[in-house]
Amino acid sequence: MKNKKVLIGFLVFSLMTLMVLPIYQIALTKSKSNQISYSGAKRSNLTPQNNRPKEQPVSRGKVDRDELALMASIIEAEAKAEPFEGKIAVGAVMLNRVQSADFPGTLTGVIYQEQAFESVANNHYKKPYSDESLKAAQAALAGQDPTNGALYFWNPATAKSTWIWSRPVTKQIGDHVFAN
Repeated sequence: MKNKKVLIGFLVFSLMTLMVLPIYQIALTKSKSNQISYSGAKRSNLTPQNNRPKEQPVSRGKVDRDELALMASIIEAEAKAEPFEGKIAVGAVMLNRVQSADFPGTLTGVIYQEQAFESVANNHYKKPYSDESLKAAQAALAGQDPTNGALYFWNPATAKSTWIWSRPVTKQIGDHVFAN
């Protein structure tokens, strides 16, 4: 009986995820190498959200359940104590990097890029994520970007890198600053 409840819960979650995450412009698919790749959109056609023509949909793509969970895990580890808007902002930074020619062109490539996220380096991203972090990931994927295209974020109280301070700060949300 317990297995049936788990299966029903999983099916409901899967269906809700499919209904909540809109599929518009960019379809992300897994290849045989288990990497996410773009289908139907050339990288050169991807521009930061604030430069998109108004008639284009604002969705930031489609991810599968595992990729959504990975994104939520990074949000939880990097922005657990931040307000909801700050959590969305961390998710938006990941997606902005996917769209930037300066970063790997896949979500997993961005997340696992060496020294990109402290939570990956110290394995804190492997801890369970909250419902709020999951909802923040979904909001970022649905097109919300409170950073207006930022590629970096950090906590000024803990940042030790002199390089990161060379980036022009464009916004502060909670304890994090965001920059390009």
